[in-house]
Amino acid sequence: MTGALSAADISSYLAATGWSRRPESWRGAAVWDHGGGHELLVPEKPDLVDAPRRIRELVAVLARVEERSREEIAADIGAPMADVHWYRSPVAPPGGRAGLLDATAALGGVQTVLGAAARAAFDRPRPVFEGAPPRAVRELLGRVWIGPSDLLTVRVPVHDDELGRRTLILLRRATLLLREAVAEMDATGDIAVFDRLVGEGVSADLCAALARFAGSDAEAPFEVGFRWARGLPSAVPAGSVVFPAGTGLLLRRVAHRLRRLHQTGLIGEEPSPGFDPVTKEI
Repeated sequence: MTGALSAADISSYLAATGWSRRPESWRGAAVWDHGGGHELLVPEKPDLVDAPRRIRELVAVLARVEERSREEIAADIGAPMADVHWYRSPVAPPGGRAGLLDATAALGGVQTVLGAAARAAFDRPRPVFEGAPPRAVRELLGRVWIGPSDLLTVRVPVHDDELGRRTLILLRRATLLLREAVAEMDATGDIAVFDRLVGEGVSADLCAALARFAGSDAEAPFEVGFRWARGLPSAVPAGSVVFPAGTGLLLRRVAHRLRRLHQTGLIGEEPSPGFDPVTKEI
């Protein structure tokens, strides 16, 4: 995988992760420094005889510095126009083995979460999504790719695809609001606090899918993260949302409540005033 990495992508990655380029070159390679005393040589021409070796060494150094796998580093370097969306969950521990049923549930959860957020961003928020998703949503999900080394890390292409970024910005806001509602529910005992979040993109589909990441008993804590493509910066802060133990059980209840309210017509489908998943600040 490292053989396909271009000097331009490597340089943009280094610049985005705190490395500084020296003004001079050394034997056809740009020299980059890091505050921790590390030095990297980036081949300026792909036809250099030792370019593949230098790139492999470069990725190995970055893996040590960032304490991540070489595969993850190479994937990030080679995808400057992809947002990264990830989960930390007991159903599929990072770097660990996942059982078949857990892995299937985890991937299904990711697909449903992204699908629900994309449908809200593409059309409008709803308490429940019924029927087949629109073609644009299906095509977006078809372009999302997994890994390479972590089952619960996905990359969403954003070049020439506004829906991908809109989906993740909506999802980022929705998860933050859900976490706030969880805290409010704990304090007041009023589950109705979740009803007003429908206009912000929270749906029964989204809540039920997120609950899967709390494990089979729905009681474990879990985390949802977002990192924007370095080739398309966002004013919305990147970061993660941590849900405490017990959130999964509550989200199951919320999903059931939203479905029931939808069936009885007691909850509407209008977005909140000023709803705009592209520009709305977190």
